[in-house]
Amino acid sequence: MFIGHYGPAVYDVLRSGKVKLWHAFLAVQAMDIVFCILALFGLEGAASLVDGNLVFDIPWSHSLISAVIIASVTASIFHVLTGRGSMKGYWIIWLLAFSHWPLDWLVHRPDLPLYPGGDWMMGLSLWNFAWPTYILEVVMLGTAIALWLAKTSGPRWTAFGAWVFVALLSMLQFFSITKTTLDLQAGTLDLAAMPSGVPFAVSGMLFYAIAAGWIGWLESKRRYS
Repeated sequence: MFIGHYGPAVYDVLRSGKVKLWHAFLAVQAMDIVFCILALFGLEGAASLVDGNLVFDIPWSHSLISAVIIASVTASIFHVLTGRGSMKGYWIIWLLAFSHWPLDWLVHRPDLPLYPGGDWMMGLSLWNFAWPTYILEVVMLGTAIALWLAKTSGPRWTAFGAWVFVALLSMLQFFSITKTTLDLQAGTLDLAAMPSGVPFAVSGMLFYAIAAGWIGWLESKRRYS
């Protein structure tokens, strides 16, 4: 899953009131941030075709055991840097970071191992249903942002900025995930043309930073009701 990960971030922030939205946005993408760091050093990232499925080389960042470890480290970093005395914020961040794995399990082709470097790969392959999963992820993000806008108040331009955010991420979802699947199914996918290596890793980290920064900027201009 890609932009759909941000849906749980919004819901948990509204329900708990203990975590800033930009913190939650970083938490739900913690596994992909680790992936980008590993891809930067050539340890992960290559895409390949296995039995007609497009799978990614993510044996370390996206195993189930790694998800537990990354969630624990992410929550600990949040707890230390924010100086929060309550453990509620810790567990919210932990759950948000861990939520990345089960959502990925739903959509990924079998490329999610049980433990780092393991051979047993998991994934329900819902991304093979290109348009339904595209609509699902856009709806997950759009509904969450609509709820966030309904539960907060602020200048009208901030609502416009939030919907521009949804529109841009929806476009990115289409060109990075949906179109890739459609090209694969049409037999026109060029693996050599897919982004990889250092440029891919850097662009990924920039995207997650910009997304968190954008929503954090909008959040600073709105008040929670």
